[in-house]
Amino acid sequence: MSLFNIFNVSGSAMSAQAQRLNTVASNLANADSATSATGEAYRAKQVVFEAVPTAGGGTGVKVQQVIEDASPLKQVY
Repeated sequence: MSLFNIFNVSGSAMSAQAQRLNTVASNLANADSATSATGEAYRAKQVVFEAVPTAGGGTGVKVQQVIEDASPLKQVY
């Protein structure tokens, strides 16, 4: 595996982790929000990763999708 392939693999992982950190920051910022911008209840988001082959024979990472948490909402009176 050449040096450029190592950079491609680590670069893809860093890019995917950056999106995960942005999602975590969004979840923290909206933790006490009753509703989202659309008026619906805010649901936490989770990032789903996917392994993808790179051109040099390595395996990189990409974000497959960002999903909303399906657990029931917590009621607070």
